[in-house]
Formats: sequence, structure tokens, C-alpha cells
Amino acid sequence: MKYVAFIYQDKEDNDFIAVVPDLPGCVAYGDTMKEACEMMQEATELWLENEELPPANTPKHFTDKLLNELKIPLTASKCILHVTAEDDKSYAVEFIDI
Repeated sequence: MKYVAFIYQDKEDNDFIAVVPDLPGCVAYGDTMKEACEMMQEATELWLENEELPPANTPKHFTDKLLNELKIPLTASKCILHVTAEDDKSYAVEFIDI
């Protein structure tokens, strides 16, 4: 399954924040964009240990209005978080640029 992830830099402390809106509460932080992506992979794996994989929305679903409601800056970078089920309890998670 492919999920849309958003990564942006916090204006106050300059940390990078990665969020996957389709996975409620799945957020990661890093000093760099690369670190935020790596932490998001780990956060997603932990999230999946306790939750079922929900349906994914397409990038077109995330309109400017919805991003504002989610408090995600319109300047956020968009990428795809690819989650592959390896078995009933194990998933492979990787980022793919779009």
C-alpha cells in the first residue's frame, strides 16, 4: 500500500517533521529531512504493530484546504511511504519520492 507523507521544517526550532495523515498519530521528527524520513519509517513500523493497515488516499485527496485543516504547511515536501506486508505481523516500509 502507498501512503502520502508530508515533510516540512518547523519554523521555530528548524526540526524536520514527517507526518502520514492516513496513519493517525504517526509523526516523526529529525534534525535533517533524511533523519525525519528514517524516523518515519521506524514510527510507521511501530504504528503497524498496534493498528490495522487503513485504506490509503491518493496525493490528489490532500487539497490545500485539507492540508490547512491538518496544520501541514502548503510548502511541505510530498513523498510516498510504501508499506508492504511481508506476513501477518511484519511490514517493509520505504520512502519513494514523487
